[in-house]
Amino acid sequence: MADARPPYEAPRDHFHPPVGIVVMVGAAGSGKSTWAAAMYPGVTPLSSDTLRLLITDDEDNQASSRDAFRLLEELVRARLMHGRIAIVDATNTRAEARAQWLQIARDLDVPCCAIWVDTPEDVCAQRQAGRERKVPMRVIARHHAALSGAREELVSEGFDAVLRVRDDGPIEVLSPWSPPDREQFGVGGALVRRGELDIVGDVHGCRDELLALLDALGWSLGAGGWSHPGGRLLVFVGDLTDRGPHNLDTLTLALDMIDSGAAILVLGNHDDKLRRYMQGNKVNVDEHLKTTTDELDALDDQTRGALQERAIATLQAAPLWAAFAPTAEDPRGELVVAHAAWKPSLIGAKLDKVRWFCLYGPSTGKTNALGYPERLDWRKRYPSSAPTCVTGHTPYLGEPDAHAQTICVDTGCVFGGTLTALRWPSREVVSVPAGRTYSEKADLGSEPRFAQDPREL
Repeated sequence: MADARPPYEAPRDHFHPPVGIVVMVGAAGSGKSTWAAAMYPGVTPLSSDTLRLLITDDEDNQASSRDAFRLLEELVRARLMHGRIAIVDATNTRAEARAQWLQIARDLDVPCCAIWVDTPEDVCAQRQAGRERKVPMRVIARHHAALSGAREELVSEGFDAVLRVRDDGPIEVLSPWSPPDREQFGVGGALVRRGELDIVGDVHGCRDELLALLDALGWSLGAGGWSHPGGRLLVFVGDLTDRGPHNLDTLTLALDMIDSGAAILVLGNHDDKLRRYMQGNKVNVDEHLKTTTDELDALDDQTRGALQERAIATLQAAPLWAAFAPTAEDPRGELVVAHAAWKPSLIGAKLDKVRWFCLYGPSTGKTNALGYPERLDWRKRYPSSAPTCVTGHTPYLGEPDAHAQTICVDTGCVFGGTLTALRWPSREVVSVPAGRTYSEKADLGSEPRFAQDPREL
């Protein structure tokens, strides 16, 4: 009998997330590797046998198993950090062996599926007889004995999905997979399975303009909170507060929308600074942050404490960047939103680098005449093959600025410009004018201003 393969008419949405762990379960010779290759084409499985071979030149060298599984865990984590599926191709017949993969998935907030390849013992033995590397029959028998209660055990262990694969029938779904709307992706990122979006630029405490923009976009406030008749998701591109006239009202409105699931916040540098201030960290309370801290100081202790507790929790949970509408072909999706800047290599970068790049963007290390950092034009090096990237952070006065695969939606509302939303995927621009100029900024032009890259001089 040929090695087991999944029925080709079986839908791929049984469990095919852009990122997650697939734990193969089955006796030696059951066809796990062949099945995984057919169901996940183009995905390189992680095999304990291969790692033993790499370590000792001998797949059967059980003395190297401890080292092999240590490396296997590191490789699983590395693939997840780079936004890839990790297929654990081992027998995984014992509950404690499966538990370690499930724990890694929980640590990194990604889904984890168990795929039980349930092939009869005699079929496994026949396959072994035709292979150069033979597993003893006693080992195959031991594997099957360990899996005698697999149906009940796998379902009870907490996997996000459990599938049973047999030679003589279609895939049996023991626990169905329901993809979450949002999950962690790469380093500091979020993967959001939504495609109808309203992406709002830096608000900076301009509550009245935000309310006007929501109205223009078709949002309404009802008994259940803010909602859109088309089921759209609002995406704040960061910098909810500072400089503007109604910072805490703006923050509260955003928190209400985020808590109800109507909106998501991609963290901005002003949001991050406010979080650190609320947590009691030493920060420079400049004239911008002071507009918000003055409002906090005017609250009574109980009200301030409740607001700070709520805001800290939300700002800590906010991603540094978010990818939307992922597909099996491109797990990053068709769109990425970050506050200041983004690039695909950040998916697997160190957290400190991701935080700095997304919150501030690359700089020359110098300051301009007004004391602001000189920001480099990261857009010039943004890959044409990467998803469209929408940002804020670099304000200007004018129509939304598109450069290659990037779009900046910070049209300087707090500086007397407009508050802008980009509707996705239509790319329609909706803007409302500022009521007045709330904060002065002398170096604003009609497009984002960047310093010249010294590498181009």
